[in-house]
Amino acid sequence: MLFHVLAREQALQRMVTALRPGGWLVLDEFDRSLIDLSYPTTDAAASALYQKMFAALSQLMEARGIDLSWGRSLYRRLRALGLVEMGMEGYVVVWESRSPGASLMRANFELVRDEAVNAGFITSEEVAQVLTLLDDPDFAISAHMMFIAWGRRP
Repeated sequence: MLFHVLAREQALQRMVTALRPGGWLVLDEFDRSLIDLSYPTTDAAASALYQKMFAALSQLMEARGIDLSWGRSLYRRLRALGLVEMGMEGYVVVWESRSPGASLMRANFELVRDEAVNAGFITSEEVAQVLTLLDDPDFAISAHMMFIAWGRRP
């Protein structure tokens, strides 16, 4: 998950440099900006509320230097670093309420709750409603797009 690392370019370069000739590098990276994560739910108000919370989290992450679109750039970055036999695939899964994925989002939202409220991105009551949604059996969200990219050092 290099998208969390501020020196991600340098970290990627070090990984490639550390490969022996013929060695493979395989990376899994989220891309948080490609899809509407609330599409699985049919409740428009719940979807809008979730999107508001997700947008607040995204703004706070970007302010810290996290590249939310890092995943989609992996193929070109690995190619630029000289890897061969390249490939990249992406996938999305649905996270139902109370699933490990929904629990991950709950933890993220709880972590930034005060900062998001203080910044005026969302109200405390709205955060509480989103956390309730993550326990609602009728609510589901999409995971972020996950990219898997690979390449071999010549």
